[in-house]
Amino acid sequence: MAHYLDLLPQGLDSYPQCQVKASLLHSLKSDLPIDSLIPFLPSVLQEIVTQPPPVSSWIYEVHFRALLRAGFDSFFQDRRKYVAWGYEAQRRVLSSPLCRPLFMMMSPSRGFRLASSRWENFHKGVSLQVQADTHSGRMLFEFPTHLLTLFDLEVTMCGIRVALELIGARDVHVSELAESPASLSALVSWR
Repeated sequence: MAHYLDLLPQGLDSYPQCQVKASLLHSLKSDLPIDSLIPFLPSVLQEIVTQPPPVSSWIYEVHFRALLRAGFDSFFQDRRKYVAWGYEAQRRVLSSPLCRPLFMMMSPSRGFRLASSRWENFHKGVSLQVQADTHSGRMLFEFPTHLLTLFDLEVTMCGIRVALELIGARDVHVSELAESPASLSALVSWR
């Protein structure tokens, strides 16, 4: 977490215009024992962990990303295990009765094309552009410098895989992950 915060111009106070729905924080708290980290977290993170805002509220994206990294540092230390956890955690959330209707009656290519509008339901200040073909597509995330890294993209793409699988895509494959200081991209293919 410290390395991530060192990359940002104002640490935890960076990019207040970039926000995520607090529902993501609630999901993180239900999947990992983040509360056990409270004594070791900066005070602003202690506060959102001990008193999480309502699920419909918005929190700083930097705070959420810092908590993900604190979780990684404390409970995983291995990227493969972390990515596997991210896939399973997102499968649980997206398969829930609340989210499942989002994936009904839709083809994988249409679902992929709708990814940017779905993204906007949960993120402000980070744009997602998609270019889709029948069985593949490219995703481009753009954001302020160092807000996101490949660390974030790997787990984000797990959510994309899960969503496509729930729509009915088979053999979903993510490749060509690329990173610059202000963008991330990936190629997704399916049958």
